[in-house]
Amino acid sequence: MRVTPLNFRFGPGIRLDVVSLYLIAYAAVLFGCIRIWSADPTWLYIGRDSDFSLWLARAYMDWAHPFAVTALNPFQGMGSMLMPINPYFNPGAWVFLTDLGLSTQFVLSMVVYFLEITVSCFALGRALGFSPAFSFASSIWLVILFFPPFNFVFGLQGVLATSPQWANTLALYNIILVLFVFVGDRTWSDRGFASAIAINGALVTCMLAAVLLCLLAAPFYNAGTMTGVVLLCGIVLLSSADRRQALWRMAAGLVLLVAFKALDIFQFYAAAKSFTARFAMGGANEMPLAQFHWPVEFSWRSAHDWLCAAAVLCSRLTFPGSLTGAYWLHAAILFGAVAVWWRMPPPLSRIGGWFALVWAAFLLFWFCAAFGIVTDVVISPIYVVVAMHPFWAFFSLFSLCLGVQFVGTRLMSFAPPVIVKRAVDTLPFVFPIAITIGALITASDYGAFIARSAPLTTNYIQRGAFDVRKSGPIVDRLRREIAIRPGDTFRGSVATIWGAKGGSLRKALGLPETMPLAPGQFETFIAKVGSATGNDHDLFDLWWFNIPTVSEYAQGISRQYMFYVSNFLIDAGDPNEMGVAFPRRANVAVLAAMGVRFIIIDRVLSDARLSLLVEEPIGDATLYLYEIAEPNLGTYSPTELEVDHGVDKLRAAVDNNPSILTSLAFVQSPIAGPFVPARSARMIFEKQGVRIVAASGGSSLLLVPLQFSHCLHATDRRVRLSRANLIFTLIQFDGALDARIDWKLNFWRNSDCRAQDVADMRSLGLLH
Repeated sequence: MRVTPLNFRFGPGIRLDVVSLYLIAYAAVLFGCIRIWSADPTWLYIGRDSDFSLWLARAYMDWAHPFAVTALNPFQGMGSMLMPINPYFNPGAWVFLTDLGLSTQFVLSMVVYFLEITVSCFALGRALGFSPAFSFASSIWLVILFFPPFNFVFGLQGVLATSPQWANTLALYNIILVLFVFVGDRTWSDRGFASAIAINGALVTCMLAAVLLCLLAAPFYNAGTMTGVVLLCGIVLLSSADRRQALWRMAAGLVLLVAFKALDIFQFYAAAKSFTARFAMGGANEMPLAQFHWPVEFSWRSAHDWLCAAAVLCSRLTFPGSLTGAYWLHAAILFGAVAVWWRMPPPLSRIGGWFALVWAAFLLFWFCAAFGIVTDVVISPIYVVVAMHPFWAFFSLFSLCLGVQFVGTRLMSFAPPVIVKRAVDTLPFVFPIAITIGALITASDYGAFIARSAPLTTNYIQRGAFDVRKSGPIVDRLRREIAIRPGDTFRGSVATIWGAKGGSLRKALGLPETMPLAPGQFETFIAKVGSATGNDHDLFDLWWFNIPTVSEYAQGISRQYMFYVSNFLIDAGDPNEMGVAFPRRANVAVLAAMGVRFIIIDRVLSDARLSLLVEEPIGDATLYLYEIAEPNLGTYSPTELEVDHGVDKLRAAVDNNPSILTSLAFVQSPIAGPFVPARSARMIFEKQGVRIVAASGGSSLLLVPLQFSHCLHATDRRVRLSRANLIFTLIQFDGALDARIDWKLNFWRNSDCRAQDVADMRSLGLLH
C-alpha cells in the first residue's frame, strides 16, 4: 500500500483520491442521519411553532402570492397578517406539498436542510481561511450541534427542533457572509479599479439578493435574527487584510443601506414594530434601554432556565439519551477562538480574536440578564444565536482538534519516525474514513437507542398530520358550517373559551372557580382537551380543517386587536399575553360583532342569542358548542355615526351596552349621510384580498369583521374604506356593491400604509 498526498491505493485496481473519499464520507454521514431520523421522526418537528410551520406550508400557498411579503389571513384575528413563513422560498417546506406520508416528509425536509447547512458551512469555512478538511469536519460538526436529536444528546436546546425553518435561514446567512468575506479581496484590486468595481459590485448585488431572499422566506423572524449576521459582518470588517479592503467592505455596507432605504425596508419594519402589541411597553413607542440593578437575589435555577430557554446554554437535558450540558461548548468556543487568534495567519487570526471578545461580552451580558442584574434586554439572545452556529462549530472543533493533537503528539513521541511520517501523510484519508465508520456505527446503534428511549415525544407525530388529526362532534359541525377556502363566502368564525370561571375544566383540574388565570395557564386547558379528544379545539387544530378562529397566535398581534381582547374579552386579573390573543369571557355581543358565529366553552351559557348545538363529554369535564344568532358576517350596516378621537368613549360605550356595535359606528372623522341599511351583504375571502357584495337603495355603510388598515385598497374607486370602532373596516358605497379589497404591504411598494396605521393608533391614544 502506497500513500501520497493526492491518492490512496487500496489494492490492485482500487485507487481513490481525497475528493472521492470525502464524498463517500459525506454520503455515509447523510445516510446515518436519515437512519436516525427515520427511526423516530417525532424528534424532528416538536411543539407549537413546528405545528405552525407545517400548517403555513399549506395555507400560505393557498392564500398568498410568492412576493406578497405579507398577506391577508382569514383564519385568525379578524384577518391578521399571514406573515411568519413564506414556503415559496424555503426548499425544506416544499416536501409538505407532496402526498408522501408525514414521517417521510419530516425526514426529507431535514435532508434538504442538511444539504443547505453543510454545503454553505463548508463554503464559509473555506472563505474564512480554514483548510478543506477542517471546513468539511466543521460542516458535519454543525449538524451535530444544530440538528435534532443530536443537539439533545449534547444537552443543547437546539432551535431547529422546534423551528426547522431556521436551517434555511442559517444557510442564507452563511451565503451572505461568504459574499462579504470576498468583498475587497486583493485579487480584484490587483486587476485594476474597473475590474474591482465590477467584481465587488457583483458581490454586493448578490448579497442584496440573498438578504431579500432571506426576508421573503420569513419577513419578520429573519429580520430579527439578521442581527447576528450584522455582528459577524462587523467582525469580518474589523479583520480586513488592510485598509483598502476595509474601505471596500464599508462601501459595500453603505450600498446595502442605501438599497434598503430605497426599498423602504427600514420604514416597513419600524412601522410594523410600532403597530405590534408586543412592543407596547406601557404605550411607549420606543424600546427601553437595558436597566441595571444591584444588589439582586441570585437564583441559579431561574438563571439557568432563562439561559436554556434563550438557546444560549443548558445543563444536561432530561431528554432520553442526553449525555452532557452545553457549558463545555462555550468554553471550547472561547478557547478555540483564542487559539485561532494565536496560531492561525491573518485575517483568520483576527476573526478569531474579535469573535472571542464579542462572544465573551454577550455571554457576560446574558448571564447578568439571567440573574436579574440587567433587565429590559434590548436584543433577545435568539436574534444573535441563530447566525452564530457555524462559528460555534468552527471554534469549538478547533479546540477539540488541538486536544486530539496534544494527545496524539504525546503518544507519537514513543513511535519510530517512519510511523509518525506515515501517520501525518495518511491523515487526509484517515479523517474521512473515520467519519464514515462513525456515521455507520451511529446509524446502526444510536438510532435504534433513540427510538427505544423517546417516550416523551411519541405524540408529536400526530400533532401536525393533515390526515390523522382527529375531528370529533364539535369539530365536525364546525367543518360543515364555517370551513373556508379561497373563493368561499365567509360564514363566521369560532371563539374557544377554556378555563372560564365556573367551568368544568377548572373543576376537573382542581383549580379555584373564580381565581384569575396565570400567564401561560391556557396550556393546561389545551393539554386537557387535546389529550381527551385528540384536538385542542382552537388555533392549529381548527385551522387544519380550514376553520377560522377569533383566537390569534402570532408575534405581530396588533395593538387594536389586543385592545378588544384586554378590554372586552377577558376577566379582571387575567393576563395579557402578547404572543397569543384568546377570548376568556363570553361577551356575546362583542364576539358577534367580530364575526364569531360559534362559541366553544366548558360551561353552560344562558343568553337569548345563543343556541346549544353540541354537548361533548370528555371524562370529568364537558364541552359545549353554541351558535350566536345574527352574527356579523360582513352584514352589519350601521346607520348612525359618532366621531371619536380616542378610545375612552368607545370603551365606555361598549362596556355600558355591547350591542351598540350593531347599530352605531365610532369613526375618526365625519362621514356625510344619511344612510340606509344595506341588503344581501356577503364577504368572500380570496387570495391576497376579500370581495364584498351588497345592495342598497341609497348610500349605505357596512361594518365588516376585518381589521382595518390603510394597507387595504378597494379596486372600485367609488368605494370608501375607513376605520370604525378602532378595529373594524367600514365600507361606504351607493347602490350595488361588488368590489374587491386588496391587501398591499411589502418592502418595495406601499410600505407607508403601516406608518399611517401607527399614526391612527397615536391619535386614538393607543400609542404615545
